[in-house]
Amino acid sequence: MSENSRPEATIRVVESGDTPIVSSIVMEMLADSPLAFGETLPEAQSRTAEEWQELVAQLITRPIRTAFLASDEQGSCGFVCVDSAWAEAPPNTVVVSRLWVAPRQRGTGLGRRLMEVVTEWATQKHAGLLGLGVTEMNTSALEFYEHLGYTDTGMRFPWPPDPSKHIIILGRPLS
Repeated sequence: MSENSRPEATIRVVESGDTPIVSSIVMEMLADSPLAFGETLPEAQSRTAEEWQELVAQLITRPIRTAFLASDEQGSCGFVCVDSAWAEAPPNTVVVSRLWVAPRQRGTGLGRRLMEVVTEWATQKHAGLLGLGVTEMNTSALEFYEHLGYTDTGMRFPWPPDPSKHIIILGRPLS
């Protein structure tokens, strides 16, 4: 192994006992990307242990939703959630949320691999469309998703912290 190579991260399904790991990675996500996930670090820090357990239980309500966690030799390094019962989504749509890759793993293909796992999960659910929202300011995320075949649906929603800005809804049909 060369000095610049990094061991490949492993990806697994989040389980109910992973509450401490999920709370830690969500805090890391919010510290790294404070405008990307619809909540603030202080909001997440104010959750009680019981509230974290409830959040994890909501994220992994099988068979309609789940979350995936990536880990490398340094610990957790990636996260993504997927939901086939999002009330606001069109029928037969699986919604992807909270995709995040730790800075140490960016550029390694981990984000793409997490999205491949999500796509596989949605395909197994016989979904017709994958959907997700990205703030208009997050141009690198928009480019990443467009590279994966997502297109702008034309739908926009006000971004809660600043309603003059928008969340862009992207979609990708599944065959």
